[in-house]
Amino acid sequence: MFDVVDAYCHCGLTKYRPIGDVKRVMERFEVSRKVLVQHLGEYDNTYIQNIVAVEPGRFAGVLLVDVDDPAAGDQLDRWAASNAFRGIRLLARSLATHSGIWEQAAGLGLVFVIYDEPTLASYTEQLATFAVQHPATPLVLSHLGMPDRVEAPGFPSHGKIMSLATRSNVFVQISGMHMFAKPPYDELVPLIAQLVECFGPNRLVYGSNYPVMKDDAVYEAEQDLVRTGRLGVPLEAVEQVMGGTARQLWFD
Repeated sequence: MFDVVDAYCHCGLTKYRPIGDVKRVMERFEVSRKVLVQHLGEYDNTYIQNIVAVEPGRFAGVLLVDVDDPAAGDQLDRWAASNAFRGIRLLARSLATHSGIWEQAAGLGLVFVIYDEPTLASYTEQLATFAVQHPATPLVLSHLGMPDRVEAPGFPSHGKIMSLATRSNVFVQISGMHMFAKPPYDELVPLIAQLVECFGPNRLVYGSNYPVMKDDAVYEAEQDLVRTGRLGVPLEAVEQVMGGTARQLWFD
């Protein structure tokens, strides 16, 4: 048995569930650590900050700032100075419109957790350029790189995500499968296997996206599918994907 690190989990008092529920699933499914990612629309990161301050070895924080706020830079500095946040969540589209925040966050040494809809494939050229310009900044693509549901089951545009594997500081989360299909996610297995081939286990990281799946049974099913190799991650790579990469990014 190895330590499982859940590298993508939401937590809050309004849109999502409080820390007590997060700890309950951690204990039930033997997850040793979690990365708490602020949800879209919430720019007060105090709740997550306080959790990390109490248990910094168990939780890591990912902050969010309103990039449209003229004071966004000052807010970013303030949250980063708290030492409770190892990362920042950013919409990929904001790289074109608010590049200053991206530059500032890179200068602060934060890990980037990147999201956008309907797919991140639309932004790969900009992300590749940023990755080259900031080789010490890890860029973590959320939820398999957000495959476009309209393109299922083949996801042809996802080849653009695979092209980012040439940038050594780009990582991909094996997370959010429930957003695109239902267990056992047969239509996602070829895509995940290709991610393994292109990025390698050292740049893939498991995350639950709790509590978006809503049901503990889905949480359990996804863990089991990854652990047993049925989701496209080879058995010899499971420990790295479900723990090793996340420890390197968030806790070392």
